[in-house]
Amino acid sequence: FLRSIVLAGNGTIGIEYLPEEIVEFESEAPEFRASQSLHEAELEFRRFFVLKTLRRVKSKTEAAKQLGINRTHFFRMLEQLGIVA
Repeated sequence: FLRSIVLAGNGTIGIEYLPEEIVEFESEAPEFRASQSLHEAELEFRRFFVLKTLRRVKSKTEAAKQLGINRTHFFRMLEQLGIVA
């Protein structure tokens, strides 16, 4: 963050000064609607988080390990979230 302030120079941090991982995360983050229930918002975030994890790793086993859950639970979660990977 401090690096962004220094690079901006004029006190306004534009998107061009932000690290790529922040910009990438923001552009992919789910958009929540005011009419959404908490349950719907949680499911949407879970789906986003699991997909993001799957993109970072080489296997579903590794994704389950990073998420701190066992493989069986992870495969059930993929099914519940409608993720075909």
